[in-house]
Amino acid sequence: MSTVKMIGASPLTGTIFEGRLNPVKSCWVGKKTDVTDMVLRATADHLYVVKKEYAFPLRDGKVAVLSMHIFDELPERFIGGTEHGE
Repeated sequence: MSTVKMIGASPLTGTIFEGRLNPVKSCWVGKKTDVTDMVLRATADHLYVVKKEYAFPLRDGKVAVLSMHIFDELPERFIGGTEHGE
C-alpha cells in the first residue's frame, strides 16, 4: 500500500495534523502529529514577508481570505485568557 506524506486539518476539531495518508481511501495511516501551532506560526511569518492575501473556496461555497494585519501592540481582544497571539 502506497502512502503520501500530507498535512491536513481535522473536519471535527480543526487540529492540523502531519502524517501519512492513503490516497485511495483518503484516510490517515499510522501515527499523525499535531502541527497546528507550527503551521499557524509559519503562516504568520510567511504572510508578514510576502504581504499578500490568499483566497480559498470552502466546502459550503463560501470563500475564506487569509491576510496579515500588523499592530503596534497586542489588541485588547487577545488579552486575558486567550491561547492565541502569544
